Amino acid sequence: MNSATTMTPDLALTIAKAQLRDKSAKKHGLIVTGNDYEVSLLCNAARHVGLQIISVKQGDAERELTRADWLRAQGEWKTYINGQKTWRLTSVLKTSSAAKADKTDALGALIGLDKVKSQVRDVIALKKVEAKRQKSGLAIVSIGQHLVFTGNPGTGNTTDARIIGDIYRDIGVLDKGQFIEIDGRGLIADYLGQTAGKVREVVAEALGGVLFIDEAYALNPTHTADEYGREAIATLIKLMEDHRDELVVILAGYDAEMEALLDSNPALKSRFKTKIQFEDYNADELYRIFEKLCADHQYQLNKGASIAVKAVCDQLHASKGKHFGNGRTVRNLFERCLVLQARRLCNQDRASKKDLQTFIQDDIPECSTLEW
Repeated sequence: MNSATTMTPDLALTIAKAQLRDKSAKKHGLIVTGNDYEVSLLCNAARHVGLQIISVKQGDAERELTRADWLRAQGEWKTYINGQKTWRLTSVLKTSSAAKADKTDALGALIGLDKVKSQVRDVIALKKVEAKRQKSGLAIVSIGQHLVFTGNPGTGNTTDARIIGDIYRDIGVLDKGQFIEIDGRGLIADYLGQTAGKVREVVAEALGGVLFIDEAYALNPTHTADEYGREAIATLIKLMEDHRDELVVILAGYDAEMEALLDSNPALKSRFKTKIQFEDYNADELYRIFEKLCADHQYQLNKGASIAVKAVCDQLHASKGKHFGNGRTVRNLFERCLVLQARRLCNQDRASKKDLQTFIQDDIPECSTLEW
């Protein structure tokens, strides 16, 4: 990020906002170039819009900013921002309100999961009231903030966990709200005595946010070498206690296996008081998931294909087994449609844009050919 013209606070802010559209800049940060005064303004503007500065340069050399130019630019920046105070305050309030609404809307926009949504909203409501009582100096009856998600894969539990992290951050339960995902086996080290260090490393990364442990039943001593599983659970419990206000842990897995895990350790069970059951999708919800995949990737179904997909979804739901893949199975169906459409169109020299976007009945596979 640099300046080709005379730098002003207004121009610096315009440049910084433009960089927000750059995915690389948002992810990795910026290298700022220019003279000391220009760089100082650009650094202030970047920080103002939430971008990280990696380094500053003059020519090809990295350097430190001089205090005099930094103070000068900072003074001008404050004057500029104070002059814009009224519209900035309105903008920030609108953005903050919209952002919080977006998180709640994201939960409501999930297909199906009505019982899950209701439970999650209850959990969030309790945390909001806890925060209000604490602010008013009233006693808090805490029911704990750690959760257990049970159910089959592909039912949206990871997405829900991410949304909870975002909302918890917005209401002040968590400082950062970052989402760290790992499976239970990922917490088990190769050698005895190393597991505790592995757990501590993962928890340290998750502090201020959500630690989501999928297939957490792998930590059950009956599912792994006894001492390894016990070491992982004992370390996790201690860290949850040491950082009780800095961390939300969500354990996820099949219902029976998760019950067995919690029953294996009373101390673990006592820290997870809220269980949310993710039920399998019904046939209509499976079809709506397929429609969403199409919309997200610029595909559409003609009438014959729509009827065929509905029939496949009916068959999938009617014949589902104990560990049905739900959304994952629908994703497999969608990807199989892509292959069949590609076979049909690859040698057509005059395939139109509409052809490339449309699934026909011949592109829909038989239910029996799908991997669940």
